[in-house]
Amino acid sequence: MDSLQLLLMVFAAGLSSAGAAPDSPDARIAKQPPAAIVPAANAQLGFDARARILIQDYYRSNPSRLPSGLAKKDEHPSGAQQRLERNGRLPPGIEQQSLPPALARQLPPLPRGYDRVIVGQDVVLVEVSTRTVVDVLHGVFG
Repeated sequence: MDSLQLLLMVFAAGLSSAGAAPDSPDARIAKQPPAAIVPAANAQLGFDARARILIQDYYRSNPSRLPSGLAKKDEHPSGAQQRLERNGRLPPGIEQQSLPPALARQLPPLPRGYDRVIVGQDVVLVEVSTRTVVDVLHGVFG
């Protein structure tokens, strides 16, 4: 491939992402670097900007996708009132639901032993064996 062909390919790729409306989910996602959920040796595992946008837009675009059994706004279904925070632990017995398969397929795969779950109004990235909260998207359903 010569340099002119390469230049044309790069230019065409730039045009395809520039055609979306400035505030559309596609435009915001196109501005983000590719999602990388598997960290480098000393990088931190968590929701990157692209994953945050995908999760929030998934539920905002169609409220009928909200998880069943959500309690009143700002309450966790199990009655646990504490705010979930990074490096904390999921309380024993707290109700959690899996992300819908259609949403989970859009997100990058997680390393073994991690899961994304819905807890009340939040989406939580958790280390399953220790129940350690790795990252939280607060108020996704609020």
